[in-house]
Amino acid sequence: MIYYATQVHTGREQKFIDQVKQHLPEESSVQQFIFLRRELHVQRHGVMKNELQPLFPGYVFLETDKELDPDSRSLIRESEYFYRFLKSNQHVTPLCNSDLKILKHFMNFGEKAGPSQVYFDENERIVVVEGPLKGLEGFIIRIDRRKRRAKIRINFEDSPLIMDLAFDLIHKK
Repeated sequence: MIYYATQVHTGREQKFIDQVKQHLPEESSVQQFIFLRRELHVQRHGVMKNELQPLFPGYVFLETDKELDPDSRSLIRESEYFYRFLKSNQHVTPLCNSDLKILKHFMNFGEKAGPSQVYFDENERIVVVEGPLKGLEGFIIRIDRRKRRAKIRINFEDSPLIMDLAFDLIHKK
């Protein structure tokens, strides 16, 4: 499969997908739209609850089985919420190397990335047992135990991207 990244109006990712799907012809090369979300622990009015937020705010990924056809590309560009293709609108290129690796890592958890299961070792270092943080331990730049979040820094499209991912603290057996 081939994956393309589009940058869209932040907060309007689902509206963008719905709008494009409505007008996309059956024979389009686009197989699927990927809008990844994460579950975060959020405290509102003294009550802790889980909230669904975009994993990559402002980005929608396209999965195709071949190169993106010109008709689909044109239709996507004309969408009300569309900003640009990555790398650029003139050179629409599929994701590759580390960008593709990051996307596939998060896609393994489905469209909704839940909290990771972690514990802290005797040296107070975080140990990820399972979940989206597994394999990204080296990218963790900050831990907030009270909010149960880990702030990670990854490079996406040659730009640093900082995001919070939730974790649930478990006791080491």
